[in-house]
Amino acid sequence: MKYLEAKVESQAPTSKDVVLLDGFFILHLIKEVPQTFGKISTKILQIVTNFGSNRMDIVFDRYFSPSIKNYKRDLRNNTDIPYNISGPDQSRPHDFTKELRNNYFKEALVKFLIEDWASDKKAPFIGDKVIHLNFNLCYRFESSGNQVKRTIDDDFTCEDHEEADTKIIFHLSKYKILPRWHNSQ
Repeated sequence: MKYLEAKVESQAPTSKDVVLLDGFFILHLIKEVPQTFGKISTKILQIVTNFGSNRMDIVFDRYFSPSIKNYKRDLRNNTDIPYNISGPDQSRPHDFTKELRNNYFKEALVKFLIEDWASDKKAPFIGDKVIHLNFNLCYRFESSGNQVKRTIDDDFTCEDHEEADTKIIFHLSKYKILPRWHNSQ
């Protein structure tokens, strides 16, 4: 990698048009996980809206079955147990990190975020930003005044993709964003 980096001269961007994030990666970065799902939702919004862009795309893995990934999940002795999040005041599981290995828990959490971010209580956190949350569909969140508007953005929906990595590439292809690197020779 160092050899390749030596061959490329790059410049830091002067502005950010869009920030693309792996949603589950963000969840794993949270050191002090709030005690309720509503506070977790707010913390995630605070994290993603602090990246210095007016546009954030958060993409989450999906778990299809049958899938080639099932074998890998089975090797982890993953015992997925159905999970339900009833609302923002529900307490999170004691071992949040362990639950992030449960596909049902992760799916319930993302579905909760989709509903919770549509609440007008989240308008101050969204502010003047546009947030795309891509899971089964691509949900677009915007706020105007004290109201949140949630719509489905069909242009960024990629239902056939399982991995966040491929969804990020899909989003990049839609933005037609290419790195501004040039060869140093």
